[in-house]
Amino acid sequence: MAIHYLAEIIVTTTLRVFVGESWPLQPRTRWVLLDEEGRRKADGESDALRWPQADVHEAVLSAPQANCVRVAMPEKFSRRDLPGLLAGAMEDVLLGDVAQCHLTPCSRQGGRMDVLVVDRRRIGNVVAQFEALGLPLAALYSELQSDLGAGRGWRLALSDGTALLHRPGQPRLALDAEGGGPPALLKAILATRGVTEAETPTLDVLRSSDAPANVADWQGTLEIPVAQVPMDYQWYRLGADKANLLHGGFAPARPTGLGWRPLRPALMLAVVVILAHWGVLAVQLGLQHHHLAQAEQSDVAQFQATFPGVPVMDPRAQARQQLDGLYGARGLLRSDDALALLAETSSLIGDAVGKGLKAVVYTDRRLSFRFAPLPPQGLDDLRSRLEAKGLRVMVAPAEAGDTLLTVLREVTP
Repeated sequence: MAIHYLAEIIVTTTLRVFVGESWPLQPRTRWVLLDEEGRRKADGESDALRWPQADVHEAVLSAPQANCVRVAMPEKFSRRDLPGLLAGAMEDVLLGDVAQCHLTPCSRQGGRMDVLVVDRRRIGNVVAQFEALGLPLAALYSELQSDLGAGRGWRLALSDGTALLHRPGQPRLALDAEGGGPPALLKAILATRGVTEAETPTLDVLRSSDAPANVADWQGTLEIPVAQVPMDYQWYRLGADKANLLHGGFAPARPTGLGWRPLRPALMLAVVVILAHWGVLAVQLGLQHHHLAQAEQSDVAQFQATFPGVPVMDPRAQARQQLDGLYGARGLLRSDDALALLAETSSLIGDAVGKGLKAVVYTDRRLSFRFAPLPPQGLDDLRSRLEAKGLRVMVAPAEAGDTLLTVLREVTP
């Protein structure tokens, strides 16, 4: 569960919005939320205030807002020369001002290249609208790049008054498709097809859920075989060779929301390592708790065996209290008698050692003094005077040549 939850945090989601010709004047539009693999997680139709949150934001221009034009290009050229070559090739094809057109190469076949042509002002308006919404675009595509599936014949996708025509080896076209009949321009295209297309084409029709059409009646009108494909047309499903329209002056200033994707394998590995570390810590804490519980039970048992009839509250503290009572009854220092022992010995130690005293430690009812070495006669005299007070004195060498003198209260017979 924890791995799945953390993986959900790391996975990048993409909000892809359909931008029709009347957007944003008519703010209500279709959208889809995709996971990192491009699978649909949610979809709907609403204004921007009700769009779901996502890491990446993309838009798809409706097909009529772009044209796909095929132009002749040199066999070899450098990438930096491409904008100039495209502009020169478009001078003989486009009727309007090429400077007002945004040109995006999308495919190349030998000495010819298919180029998407979009009004620069429209792209600028769409990019600015998404920036104003606080949703900077990472990519902008054209519906002409939609995935229409595989097939040897012609394919026609119907969606909300628009038809997208795909002919093998030809640029795609956007046709008006009002009503339930075949597009009028499709009839003209069939009537004027060249001699190289003398073989009667077949037409496979894809429909979106909101595209009313009685495809069964088309065959008599078009006089070609017509069949409806079982697959539904989805505007957000783009081809593998899709081209991002945001390049040149429209390129994002920085990658938008794409930083997780290259790092995902490393992040997932880090998540697994962290969870494994947490698991090891949990096991260690469980073992420590078990050992502490066993030690506490052992302390209780030992206390009850040593001091029968005494209620058990805190076995270690109670045992120390009982032992202090026994030590005191026999003339020994209690565990809290360090001050008494220090008061009894400090004057003698101070007179003999003076400023040579370096450390004083009280442990296990023993008071130890560490000091600079004394002459043998001075050390013997100090030992004798301490023993005269009924103390047991032990002398041992310490680090750096110092002397360690330990005193302990002996039991008086």
